[in-house]
This record gives sequence, structure tokens and C-alpha cells, in this order.
Amino acid sequence: MHKLKNILVVICFLPICFFAQLNLPFISHLQRNNLQRECESYLRSVEKTTPTDSLHYAWAKYYLGNNNANKFLAHFDSSALLFIRDTQAMNVAAIFALRNPTVASEIFNKNYLDQTLPQNFLNAQSAFYAANQPRTSSLLLVDDRLQKEFETYKRFDKKKPFVGGLLSTFVPGLGKGYAGRNQSFVNVFFVHLLYGATIYESVRKIGLKNPYTLLNLSYCGIFYLSNVYGSYLEVKKVKKEKKKQFILNAARYLEINNNSRLYPEP
Repeated sequence: MHKLKNILVVICFLPICFFAQLNLPFISHLQRNNLQRECESYLRSVEKTTPTDSLHYAWAKYYLGNNNANKFLAHFDSSALLFIRDTQAMNVAAIFALRNPTVASEIFNKNYLDQTLPQNFLNAQSAFYAANQPRTSSLLLVDDRLQKEFETYKRFDKKKPFVGGLLSTFVPGLGKGYAGRNQSFVNVFFVHLLYGATIYESVRKIGLKNPYTLLNLSYCGIFYLSNVYGSYLEVKKVKKEKKKQFILNAARYLEINNNSRLYPEP
């Protein structure tokens, strides 16, 4: 019955779509009822009778609702001054941006002149800057767990990959411990101990020049060098993981504490 009602509403509106300017309440109705094809058809039907910025604004909301980052950005850029007047849409866009680095770098770094921005957007912007410049930025979000996670990320961001490699040069696996991978450090360290014990026994019993001893030395050398390089990469990987996790948790926090809807109920 509900679906039939939606279809009847669309049919009633279609005759005037081709002669009217943008009908935002109608678009909201279509989107709230997940009538994506109908909404796209309607927007295309009023392209010639709608002011450019209004049309781009409607398309930007449409693609934001469909999680299409590239097309959202294209239309957002052409309707930014109009779009930012829609507080709820800006809040939704801010959360979406935190989960999409390309979108974040575009809308959070844009100069909005003297426009007043929603607080949730400013919070998301703060989280974005804090994630990308943790040593010089401060986090404005008031949440103990998120603040603690930010401090952890900031501490890991200070770690240097070459230090991880250098530590593993002197003590096999220590660089992985430096990266926070304590179990990996223990595993690698004991594997090297076993290799060392095997080589020692091989040299003692059959000599250094024996092919078996040389083979063990070769394998151990390869494993040692790969561990040094692996520790270097591990530090870089952990830093990226901590940054990504912090951003996603910031987006989750804002989403939970934000009741904004792209198409609010009338």
C-alpha cells in the first residue's frame, strides 16, 4: 500500500516536472522513499528551467546520498555557497568526508569566506586537521575515548621508520616492538635465536666452509635483512593504521552525536 502511494505521488507530479523549476520538497519525498531512478529522472527533466547553482545543489545532495564521492564533489564545487546554507546537508557531508580522504581534502580545505559553518562540520574539520597534523593541531571533540585514541595516534606518529629498521639491525625484531607489534618482536627474536643456534652447531661440527653451513648462513642472512626492512615498513604501516582508525572513530562519534538527515522529515 505504501509503495503504491509513492508511485501515485510520482505519477501526479510528473506532468508538471517539465514545466516547473526545482521542487525541493518533491525531491525530498523521492529520496526519503528511496526512489532513486525517479529522482534522477526528475532532476534531468528540470535542467533547462532551473538556475545553475540550485541544480548543482540538488545534484550534490543526490550524489552524497548515493555515496558517489567524485560526482558529489563536482556538483558541490559549483554550488558551495548555496550548499553550506543547508546545515543538515553540511553535517552529513562532513561525516562522509571523514570516510573519504579525497572529499575531505577538498571540502575541509576550502575557503568559505565569512560563511557561518555548522558546529558538527567544524568538529569534523578539527578531526581531519588533527589526523593530518597531529603535532600542531588540537582536537576539539569532547570525548574521553576519542581523545585518548588521538593521543595514542600522536605518539605513534612521532615514530620514525628508519629507527625501526635500525633497532632491528642490532636486535632482530626489536623494530617491530618499536612499532607496537610485541608478539612479532618475540616471534622474530626467537626464530633468529634458533637460526643462530643451528649455525653455531653446524660450524662446530662440520666447519664453516661446509655447503650445509653456508646454506644456513645464506638463509639466515636473507631472513635478517628482510626483518630489518620489514621493521622499517612496519612502522610506516602502523602509523597509517592508527591514523585511519582515528579518523573512522571520529566519523563514528560525530554520526552518533549528530541527528542530521540529508532529507529531513517534513
